[in-house]
This record gives sequence, structure tokens and C-alpha cells, in this order.
Amino acid sequence: FLQFLSPSLLLLLFSYVNRCLHIADSFPFIKVSLHDILSVFPLSLLFCAMVTMSNLCLKNVEVSFYQISRSLGIPLIPLINFLLFGEKTSCRIVLSCFVIVTGYALGINGEINFSLKGTLYGLGASIVGAFYTILLKYYLSHVMPDRWELTFYNNLNSSFIMPLLIVLNGELRVLRDNRANLTPTYFLVIFVSGIIGLFVGITTYLQIQYTSSLSHNISGVMKNCIQTFMGAYVYGTHITAKGLFGILL
Repeated sequence: FLQFLSPSLLLLLFSYVNRCLHIADSFPFIKVSLHDILSVFPLSLLFCAMVTMSNLCLKNVEVSFYQISRSLGIPLIPLINFLLFGEKTSCRIVLSCFVIVTGYALGINGEINFSLKGTLYGLGASIVGAFYTILLKYYLSHVMPDRWELTFYNNLNSSFIMPLLIVLNGELRVLRDNRANLTPTYFLVIFVSGIIGLFVGITTYLQIQYTSSLSHNISGVMKNCIQTFMGAYVYGTHITAKGLFGILL
């Protein structure tokens, strides 16, 4: 909740300060509108679903395998674009997607602590993530071209959707049982992570706005590889030769 609310409040506060001091001429004045909230709501639902399934995947698998499972969104994007918009893809891209799927299969086969539940959550996160990036491109082109406003409304909607998901999943008991961990330091870390997520989200919006959802996911492969090896090093996760070959592939 706080992780989504903090960037929304920061953007709203800066828009009012900027209106008085004219710090950044290109930054819009954000006036909260119910119409805009509702128009961005479908995008926010996909975003929350992607975040939820990504966290559930990470809960059930190792960090190294989590990055492999999340990379499956790349071959899904050309397929979704073809089914929804009739966009055709070149043979080279199709061949590249085949290589990615092969690497994904090898990564699963080479995983020591394999979890079917975690794998399915990762697959679901990849599918929803593919739909999210495609819809995000559509929103930036046709619904709300200003990336700052879209970021604000997406985070604002998410700050209401996520608590609802917590209630529906019966996780209020988990919060109650771990209330001793809800210290000021914890909330400060969550707040800072929300601000970091704001800038990560803006770079995502910029890349998708000026390129495509597929280009964004392809560039994220390098990030996934780096995070995979960093996670394996930090948490001492053993990567098999087959799993390593799947990651590199």
C-alpha cells in the first residue's frame, strides 16, 4: 500500500510546488479526476496482478530461477500483438523467441529446488506482464500521453487495489501476527523503495513510449541475467550447468 501511495503523493506534491515555482515546465499540473482514475483502472488491475504473481513466484522459487521464469514474457508479446492487433512479426524475431523458450525449458530442467507452484506463478506473471506492457503502450499513445500523469494514476489506483487483494486473500492475519516487525524503519524502507520504483517506472514508460513493449522486454533480459547471478551469489544458490546454459541462452 505505502509502496504505491508514496510515489503518488510525491508526484501530487511536486505538481503543486512546480505550479508555484515553475521548476520544470514540462511537468504537468496533476488535478485528480474521477474520470482519469476510472480510465486507468484496467491498466492498474494488470499491474497489481503482475506484481502479486511475481511476488508469489519469488516466494516459491530461488532468486536465480525467478528471473528465468519472468523472461518468458518476451516470446508472448509477438503472439499477443498478432492475436489482438494482427501485427505480424519477422522470422528473425520468431527464431529469437524460440531460443528464449528453449532457454526457459533448460532453466526449469536445471533447477535443483523446482517448484511447480512457483513456476506457474512465474508463467502467469509473464503472461500478465506481456499484456500490461502492450496495454501500457496503447495508453501512452491514445489515452494518457503524459507519462507523469499515467504514473500518478496507476500508483494511486494500485494503492487501493492492493489492500483489497490483501483482505480477499485473508492476509490480514499475517499482518496481525507480524505486527512487531512494523517498525518506523520498516515503513521508511518501504517508502524509499516506492520512490525508487517511481523512477524505475518512469524509465519503463519512456522506453515503451519511444520504442515498443517488445524492445522494453528484450532490454530487460540483461537486467534479469545480472540479477540472477547477483541473487545466486548473495543467497548462495547453486546453479547447475544446465541451468547456467539456460540463463545464458
